[in-house]
Amino acid sequence: MLPRRPYLVLGLLACFGTSGGDGWVTLPSDYVKYKGAKYAWTIAPDPLSDLGLSGGLAFAIDPAFCAQIRPEFREDVQGAGSLNLVQWVTCADINDAIARAMNTWSANHPYIHFYNVTDECIAEDNGRDCGLAEVYIDARLPAAGLEALAAFVVHNPSWRNAYSNGEQWEMGVRLPSGDTAPLDWQIKFATITFHTHLCWYLDNTFCSGLRASNESGNMRLVCSGVIFGVWAVSFLHLFYLTGRFLWLACRLGLVPGVQRILIETSKWMLPNYLCIFCLVAPPIVWFRLLLPCLECFDFEATAAHELGHLPGLAH
Repeated sequence: MLPRRPYLVLGLLACFGTSGGDGWVTLPSDYVKYKGAKYAWTIAPDPLSDLGLSGGLAFAIDPAFCAQIRPEFREDVQGAGSLNLVQWVTCADINDAIARAMNTWSANHPYIHFYNVTDECIAEDNGRDCGLAEVYIDARLPAAGLEALAAFVVHNPSWRNAYSNGEQWEMGVRLPSGDTAPLDWQIKFATITFHTHLCWYLDNTFCSGLRASNESGNMRLVCSGVIFGVWAVSFLHLFYLTGRFLWLACRLGLVPGVQRILIETSKWMLPNYLCIFCLVAPPIVWFRLLLPCLECFDFEATAAHELGHLPGLAH
């Protein structure tokens, strides 16, 4: 879930001096040598500089990001047997969700904001080692041992070549107050990776209420009971009409039986239309509307969560 605003502000204020946390974020390998040291993005003394948080964080989205993660949104009907005539979740929708997650943080602190350099990085053609980007967002299958994570953040990965001063880890962080923490680590670059071995959803307006109800009670059991109960009643009605037709056909003959059943059903058109709807709708409602909310991850909330790890915040 997205953090509530008062807690978010306190968290943002703390992110410029946050001690290392758990396995969701990485630390320098010799972190234990500097007990009490923290890591954060630095602030440049020159107001015109774009170093660290000065001027905002430049982010790039991997060109293959949408193609890799969009099939995992169950709100969209994809795959074998699907006509794919309508895309309910588009790449623009996914990018907009990332932008809203970023705004969740930038709206609450003057030193945190983001700007998009994806097109520039594509033109540079260096992939995730783009020299313009300070944050790189991608999606892939999890490595061994990371299957339990929906997404994760890595600070200053060793594979990057475009570090300033040629140093992966550099000590000395200038804080927003103007003070310098000489033993703290500078964050120069970070990656946010979303995993594609699980499913996602975008519509948190609808799903948030359903998930909240599921936490306080077994909403999955209630919803499945109601939906498939309606489905079963519809099938019983269909079986009744079929049996009634066969009985009339045997008693009166095929043609008179058809005429008689048509006359009878014409008197109850609204219930019959409702029956047809209830034969078709329940599986769609359950598998495409409700089940994604109960089984999948909220993409926007996860993005906001991982962006909280970006400045160095732990859980």
